[in-house]
Amino acid sequence: MSRAKPYVLAPGAEIRDLNGLALKAGTAETDGAIAVYEGARPGHTSGPALHVHDCEDEALYVIEGEATVQLGDEVSTAASGSFIWMPRGVPHTFANLGDAPLRLLGFAVPSGVEELFASLPRDQRQLDPAKIAEIDELAGRYGARTVGPPISACK
Repeated sequence: MSRAKPYVLAPGAEIRDLNGLALKAGTAETDGAIAVYEGARPGHTSGPALHVHDCEDEALYVIEGEATVQLGDEVSTAASGSFIWMPRGVPHTFANLGDAPLRLLGFAVPSGVEELFASLPRDQRQLDPAKIAEIDELAGRYGARTVGPPISACK
């Protein structure tokens, strides 16, 4: 039987900040079942490097704006209201190539990846190249690894 307790989180509230992502539910709240987080990107910004999760499936729901999403070798556009499924083992990333802000609601099943998000620098795209090996080592502790560059947001 789950030890999770039911709760309602008010609009704009978060369990904690994950370096720019607002955690809505995590391991402690769901007894490990799911992590839910909300994030935003201004226009013309890249997302994370192309990466793979080995321990969880991930999904994104586009609340506002338009995401350019790479799943494996395929790149597509996900407009507001779109749902993106990223099963474990599939390389994925996203970017906001448009002018408008992008807001996403993310889900990870099972939970746990939120601890990786909390450990990463707020803006991974501006990292000194010397820090990339450090990030990859950290990600590896959570069953994730970088497999390529982010989608470029350059005009």
